[in-house]
Amino acid sequence: MQQTPIKSFYFEHGPHAVILLHAFASGPVDVRLLARYLERENYTVYAPLFTGT
Repeated sequence: MQQTPIKSFYFEHGPHAVILLHAFASGPVDVRLLARYLERENYTVYAPLFTGT
């Protein structure tokens, strides 16, 4: 089974915006439920992917 690569996401919806930052050992998928909730509440949401070295 092939995994989908984790990547940043952007939900453009309302006039106010939120940037969601994930923890060092996780990714944007971990904040997706919160992002969808904020989008329903009329917020634009961006969650960038931070890569570790």
